[in-house]
Amino acid sequence: MSKDRTSSSKRPKKAKDCTTEVSASRGTETPVSLKEITEAIKDLGENRGWIIEVLLAVYISTFLEKANPIWLMVVGNPSSNKTTLTDLFKKCSDVYRLDTLTSNPFISGQREKKGEKAFDLLPALDGKCFIIKEYATFFGRSDEMVKQLLSDLTAIYDGEYGKHSPLRGTVTYKSTFSHIGCVTPHALNSRQKYMNSVGARFLFLRIPSLSREEREGGLDTFWATRPKKSKNDITDLITKFCERIQEYMNKSPEILFSSETQKTLNMYATFIARTRGVVISEATNQETSNGGKQTNYEVCDIQIEEPFRALKQLKKLAECLTLIHQKSKVDQRTMGDCSRNCFFFHAYKKIRCTESL
Repeated sequence: MSKDRTSSSKRPKKAKDCTTEVSASRGTETPVSLKEITEAIKDLGENRGWIIEVLLAVYISTFLEKANPIWLMVVGNPSSNKTTLTDLFKKCSDVYRLDTLTSNPFISGQREKKGEKAFDLLPALDGKCFIIKEYATFFGRSDEMVKQLLSDLTAIYDGEYGKHSPLRGTVTYKSTFSHIGCVTPHALNSRQKYMNSVGARFLFLRIPSLSREEREGGLDTFWATRPKKSKNDITDLITKFCERIQEYMNKSPEILFSSETQKTLNMYATFIARTRGVVISEATNQETSNGGKQTNYEVCDIQIEEPFRALKQLKKLAECLTLIHQKSKVDQRTMGDCSRNCFFFHAYKKIRCTESL
């Protein structure tokens, strides 16, 4: 029998597999585990622990390597806990949080005045996890402004971005960061086509609607009289857990991918690349037999990106999910979390169409 081929992501040092518990803070024996975190967020009305695990993975990807950053768009209905969960990272180191974006936020074209230095956002984001609590406000602005921002983000993702203005000349920055943004399905759908046409850099986490049992469980938790952790308490738990995970990453093992997990990630990446595709059509008007007009659409071109960018993103996500569990090999549970980024979240309208076939 042939041995299973494995691929690894090189880490500075090797270490044996550890348990999923880490010390809550230096100098104490109190453990903080992923299970404790997933149980704690139930006090906020969120029973689906895998969502916070994906967010934790995106956060720690900031410190794994600069190349191929993970940008995650959390898509959920109003009151689906997307903002509540992202707020739990506000005390973590190297987090830069904003409520929304203004026009030209990354490099300003305004000339510096005497005693007043122009503040560019882009260099402040380097090496950080950039969190935007709500994209819906920005997506509701003019088409020109939204398209400009999305074009800027496309260039920024690759790690270097330059902009020329008559007042400041050419300003260029090198900046790489992870990113978590929140948006409602309605706001995203109005801009999805353009995001795909300029080359998508985001993975999409579509928070599914609660089942009847999950909704009833959340309502029961709301009215429960037992002691419950506050949002601030859970924020402290998240902060301490992230601190120790960063320490663990300095001595973590190589992350191994079996040949089977490699094939699975290849399949997921190909699927995402295809759902990011754009069909370019041309309208033609024809007269009908009764003298009316009928508009027909003919396909002129199809733009489908290759799967390599998506594969790099999914590979890094799988590595980070494995790290937060403090394991050295990507397992089926991790692959399940990655599959959610393909089949539950990405290009939601297209997935719904394929499900109906």
